[in-house]
Amino acid sequence: QTPDNNNNKIGSCKECLFTGVGVCTGLSIYFMKLASEVHIPTNNNKDTAKIHTTIKEAMRQKRFLIGCSAVSAVTGAYRLYLG
Repeated sequence: QTPDNNNNKIGSCKECLFTGVGVCTGLSIYFMKLASEVHIPTNNNKDTAKIHTTIKEAMRQKRFLIGCSAVSAVTGAYRLYLG
């Protein structure tokens, strides 16, 4: 509990806690959904240099989105831990 300007006690806000955890969970799920939708092309030997670059870019995007998902999940867990 923390005092406000009038020296009144303000209790911890469970709604704020669950809203924060819910937002972080939602972001984590959303980023994971986006990562699952990234199409990684297959090598069909037409233009290997171009396909290789495209595959690298798709993998980079997928890793970034999975990282964002993980960070959001850890942030939500830490928010729940802090109470």
